[in-house]
Amino acid sequence: MAHPEAARLSFELIQALTEEGPDNSIVPDNFSGVLTVLDDFAAMAGLVQEQRQPRDRRAEPLSVAKHVFLHRILKSFIDINFSSPNISRGKAAVDLIPILHKKITPWVQNSEISETLGNTIHLQ
Repeated sequence: MAHPEAARLSFELIQALTEEGPDNSIVPDNFSGVLTVLDDFAAMAGLVQEQRQPRDRRAEPLSVAKHVFLHRILKSFIDINFSSPNISRGKAAVDLIPILHKKITPWVQNSEISETLGNTIHLQ
């Protein structure tokens, strides 16, 4: 991201907003925006991961020495990728989506109850 500190602070804010429990600050008015921000963090992680993957080359048989060397490089490559802040935040963003999902059902149920009550009141 262009501003790593801003990205870190933004993600911390989103995490604080979505914490499970009574302090959860997700309401129907901000749900879409929070979901969009989480999607942006997940998409950025995907882009970073994609850019870091080695490009496909013509396959040729590997000797044992080449195989061992390649294994060591790939292992260090994987370790580096998982320590990236962008990828860590992307994974955490995906983990926050089920918390948001839990908020939808009560809103829909309350909406249906409100519509039913509203129709009842208008009919009388």
